[in-house]
Order: sequence, then structure tokens, then C-alpha cells
Amino acid sequence: MSEAAENPALPKYLQIAGHFAARIEEGELPPGAEVPSERELAAQWGVARLTANKALRELRRLGLIETRPQSGSFVVERAVAAIARDDPGLHLGYPGEGYRWPALGATPDVVADAEPGLAGGAVTDPAVRLLRAGVEPAPDSLRAEFPGPGSPVARVRLVRGDSGVAALVTSWFAPGLAERAPLLARDEALPGGSGRYLAEVAGVRVAFGHDRVTARLAGAFERQHLGLPEPAAVLVRRSARYTADGALVRVDDVVQQPDRWFAV
Repeated sequence: MSEAAENPALPKYLQIAGHFAARIEEGELPPGAEVPSERELAAQWGVARLTANKALRELRRLGLIETRPQSGSFVVERAVAAIARDDPGLHLGYPGEGYRWPALGATPDVVADAEPGLAGGAVTDPAVRLLRAGVEPAPDSLRAEFPGPGSPVARVRLVRGDSGVAALVTSWFAPGLAERAPLLARDEALPGGSGRYLAEVAGVRVAFGHDRVTARLAGAFERQHLGLPEPAAVLVRRSARYTADGALVRVDDVVQQPDRWFAV
């Protein structure tokens, strides 16, 4: 079960959305499966229909379901778009839908790759501030991704769109990459973004990846930089990116307010 469903401190609609997001991510609800209606959710969870409606709306924002008039709500087909081997950038998409963050004007991977002074793909002149960079022990939630010796390199940035909407982005790069691409661990912008920099300097290119969305309460660091009150709920999109032979390149955590996430 997701962090959202396990955390009673979160708003009820996020608990409900988190519960179904976890079932979808784990394959329990496959593409095409119908999710309960607003009326059914209200009865099952003992909440008002307005709360159930917000939960369904959140799942649509996450790109996990679509609502068909007179039919109901169904899990959407999701796919990672094909990536050319000579293109260091990564763009994800859902078939037939624009998988974008309208508030930031960019795809999630463009936001995750943003660096100070770079427009980066579809991002419209974002204000990107590098908060810190360097070798750091992996947090407990990433021990499975980084089990071996050595610590990953962390780059933490605050990305702000023209409308003022902000995202806190932490990218964890596999141990050993900094030896081949030393700028990763330095407090300075990466030329062309991290994807292009790694491709040009170290010959490392992302070929595929997977994403997971959870909801939780914001930590003190996140509240400080996103201007959130205490307590405040946030959505976290964790993206793991791999080379064609399956080697982990990076894990990105992009943190935003729930009402500033997706608009589907």
C-alpha cells in the first residue's frame, strides 16, 4: 500500500487516490480496469461524494485513469516513449495524451533535468537554483536502488516556472559516475543538463525508466523552499532511469503540491 494510504495525517482524498495509485502501479488494476465510481468510493470509504470526486480528479491529474462519459473511470494504457540512442534527452508520454506539467510548461523529465541558466527543452525560462551538490549517503528509501559500496551524488534544485509554481528536484546519480563526470558533484551548472553532459563526457545514455507517484507530508526542508505551511501534503514522482543494458543511471525525486501537479 502507498505512503498516502498509510498516512492518516494526509487529506482523505489523497489517502484514497494513493490507495488506488498503488494498486495500479503494482498491476492489481491493469490497463482498462474500471475503478469505483464517485458514489461507490463514497460508500466504501465513508466519505462525502465531494471527497470521492476529488480523489478521482487526483487520479486523472496523475494520468492514471480516464473518465468516459456514461461509462465510468478506467485505468489508462501507459507507455514509455521510444528513445533514440543518439538523443540524451528523455521524454515520456501516455498514448493520446500530453503527459506534461502545464504549470511548469514541461515534461517531467525536462523538469528533472533542469539546471541553472538552462531553458531545457519545453521549459520556458525557468528560474532554476542549485541548492547543493555532492556525494551523500543514500536515504533509507533508496537503499534498494543503491545497495553496493559507495555513495551516490545528489544534486538538489529548486525549479520555478513563470507562474510561480515551484518544484523541488533531487537527483541521485549512481556511485562512480562522478569519477567519469566530475561536474556532477560540484556546485555549478551542468552544460546542456545532466542527460547531455553524461552522454558527452561519460558516454552514458538513458534508454528506459519507470516512475512511481506517492503522497506524503512535506519535510522541513521542502516546506522551507516550497513555501508550504505545516503540515502540508506533497506529491512525489520518483523516476528511475537506466541504460540499455539495465545499469541504473539516476533516480529523480520531484516534489510539488498536489494541486500543482497534473491537469489531464
